[in-house]
Amino acid sequence: MPDHAFFRSFGLFTQAEFLSLEECAELRDVADNSKGEEAKVYRGGEHILHEEYRKTLQAPLTGEAGDRLHEKIEALRPEMESCFDLTLGKLYETRCLIYRPGDFFELHIDSIAKSEEGFETISSRQVSVVIFLNDPNAPEQAYTGGVINFHGLMDVPGANAFGFPLDPEPGLLVAFRSDVLHGVSPVEAGKRYTLVTWFH
Repeated sequence: MPDHAFFRSFGLFTQAEFLSLEECAELRDVADNSKGEEAKVYRGGEHILHEEYRKTLQAPLTGEAGDRLHEKIEALRPEMESCFDLTLGKLYETRCLIYRPGDFFELHIDSIAKSEEGFETISSRQVSVVIFLNDPNAPEQAYTGGVINFHGLMDVPGANAFGFPLDPEPGLLVAFRSDVLHGVSPVEAGKRYTLVTWFH
């Protein structure tokens, strides 16, 4: 499975050890103790539950932990603007996604959502940020499945049909343009923890 360095060659921004193992453990605990809710998707002009398309638990990351993380991500703004050749707007609040056994997210892009009528604009998201909080191979954190795959990275006809899976590691930050097609395969066992946010 390709590691994060592979994806830099396709224009993604990555930073290993953005969070320490101790910070990852703390944030997993914060997520477990938060009042989460089932994540929704955008359809027909509103956010609705659609468990055939997306199933995961979502919890806001607020308080001191959320403030510290917000500042750390903000510090990367100049590097990300250079990487994506963009002037980035406001950084959205960070959310923790907890994927339990059977949870998944079908192929999607973060800037628009596909409906039966076509594509509907849902936000002005420019760059999406994902931070991985646990190691699928560590005994106390292990999970199977839950692989994030990126599609359409090659500028060739039919590229969307080919997905590249990312080998996660705790503390790794990955940022990509919000119109990049991606999805998360079903978790088979254990829990997968990630943080997500967006620059508008």
